Amino acid sequence: MNPASGNESVRAIAQTIVYMQQHYRDKIDMGTLSAMAGLTASSYSRLFKRTMRVPPVKYLTQLRIERAKRLLLMHGAPVKEVSAAVGFGDEFYFSRIFRRLVGVAPSHYGKRSKGGIEGS
Repeated sequence: MNPASGNESVRAIAQTIVYMQQHYRDKIDMGTLSAMAGLTASSYSRLFKRTMRVPPVKYLTQLRIERAKRLLLMHGAPVKEVSAAVGFGDEFYFSRIFRRLVGVAPSHYGKRSKGGIEGS
């Protein structure tokens, strides 16, 4: 790979990251992201992981969970509303993923953080 195409690839990945940050509430599939980057799905996934150190799906999930943490802390919104607001169609799946990544159920996250037990 020559340096110019390397820079273009990094720019393409950066463009998809910005897209994910702006559209994390929406359904985002790898086909859309890879097309945006001008790569095949497998090449995009490989390049994204090499650049960001995590696969694109995991990056998007982590982004959504970080946004959910903010909503839970700032607004105390119900879990069902938060899960929908950050792009999860199923609140129970959201709760499982949240608990796995954060270590506490989303329904307890805001309460624990406000009580000083857990920081963000």
